[in-house]
Amino acid sequence: MKVCRVALVAAALAVLPLAAAGARGAGGFTWGQEILDPSLSSADLNSSLVGVYGYGVNYAGRRTGGFALAVRSDSASPAVEGGFVGGIAGQEFRQYPLLMAVNLWAGVGGLAAGRGVPPEGSLAVFGEITAEIGFSLPGMILSGYAGMQAMSAVSSSETFFTRAMYCPVVGVRLAWGS
Repeated sequence: MKVCRVALVAAALAVLPLAAAGARGAGGFTWGQEILDPSLSSADLNSSLVGVYGYGVNYAGRRTGGFALAVRSDSASPAVEGGFVGGIAGQEFRQYPLLMAVNLWAGVGGLAAGRGVPPEGSLAVFGEITAEIGFSLPGMILSGYAGMQAMSAVSSSETFFTRAMYCPVVGVRLAWGS
């Protein structure tokens, strides 16, 4: 019963971001790849992220919205798999057809495996700060982004920061909206 309730809430949160596509804002798909940089990364996770997102934009260019992401590692060790839902906050600057934005994505979810994650999985937190640049087509926005990403399993047995995994991330976003 509890698993069914969690699945229903996760599904509802995954669909909500697409509702912003009809307002002033956008909704669409995102894909990202974690990049190993020994000076900026805590581990070589070689993970990719796929998901959906949506946001509204006010008259001053402030973004607010939500997202749902799936994370999967291609490497054998330390492997990581999981998913997150959360909120988006940011600021965008537009000079048609160009778009620039700074975004913070923060959320909660679960990790099934990885460095510092118990074998049965764990509640986890996610954060990503990115700079995004793209261009607008009629009704569509195509953009690329780069930034830093962090995720950490939440457990009472160790401190929060000993479980943190962080690294640079790059990706693309395709959205529909204005």
